[in-house]
Amino acid sequence: MHTATPPKKPTTTHDQKRLTNRAAFQFRREDLGEKFMFVINVILQVNNADDVSEVRDNLRRAGQLSRTEPGCHLFEVCQDQSNPQTFLLCERWESKQAWEVHREAEAFTTIYQPLVLPKVERTPYFCDLIE
Repeated sequence: MHTATPPKKPTTTHDQKRLTNRAAFQFRREDLGEKFMFVINVILQVNNADDVSEVRDNLRRAGQLSRTEPGCHLFEVCQDQSNPQTFLLCERWESKQAWEVHREAEAFTTIYQPLVLPKVERTPYFCDLIE
């Protein structure tokens, strides 16, 4: 007779956070089902180091507004620790249509497009969510 061994408990705070974040992600993904489809990650490279603070502040404001929009499941603004001129936007939208509506909303039209895009090189990655 085979007895199942219980899973090992996380040994570090990092392990605990990783497992908690993974469980939360899986719950959200399962909860949303097939709707959790449109994923875009964008790398922004600020052209002039003098503009980093302004770009960061504008991205923060745009992120806060974007997270309140219908169909937005995730909108994160990250800044590279080793190169402060590099930002990463991680976006998860209910559908491509929700993302397209976002591109007509306040965050995009009054902050991102006029105040951020002229100061950066933008590289978008349209992704399939694997897990």
